[in-house]
Amino acid sequence: MDLPLIKIIKSGILSTIQAAHRLDFQDYGVPRAGFQDKISAQLANWLVGNKKFDSLIALGNFYRFEKNWTQALDAYASSLDIALAQDNQNIWEVFFNIGIVHERTDNWNEAERNFNAALSIYEDQPDVLNYLGYSYLDKDLDLNLAKDLIEKAMSLKPNDPYIIDSMAWYYFKVGRYEEAL
Repeated sequence: MDLPLIKIIKSGILSTIQAAHRLDFQDYGVPRAGFQDKISAQLANWLVGNKKFDSLIALGNFYRFEKNWTQALDAYASSLDIALAQDNQNIWEVFFNIGIVHERTDNWNEAERNFNAALSIYEDQPDVLNYLGYSYLDKDLDLNLAKDLIEKAMSLKPNDPYIIDSMAWYYFKVGRYEEAL
């Protein structure tokens, strides 16, 4: 299980984290064990006040990693408003992340709708293709479509371990065990 600070790092705000690493633990008046939670809270508060597309995506990701689904969706909705107002090319990322929240909360119809919205904007986005394909496999839905999506993702990002894992999962699901290895 990742520590909260690691989750924030994964959400893509490395420069903020790098600055946080330079801070002294005593500056926060907390023992070393509580430092990461304190930093996580402060960074989340900073992101809440920073109404920029990338910051709101990062905030949504932070809440998603914390399984705070409602706040994640709120942050993504705010980033969507900004993206629409600015004609942002990364709007697909908002739909993708909203889809992930819905998939994780067993709201498959909304998840699938958002994944497809992301692909309608950026049809060759390998992470979305893979996530949707893997989801179809995991739910035993259209295995042929799942394979097509994952193969397309693999052609775009051939060395990605998540995509390779998805292809292996497909082979396993259809009983082609040798190819799954």
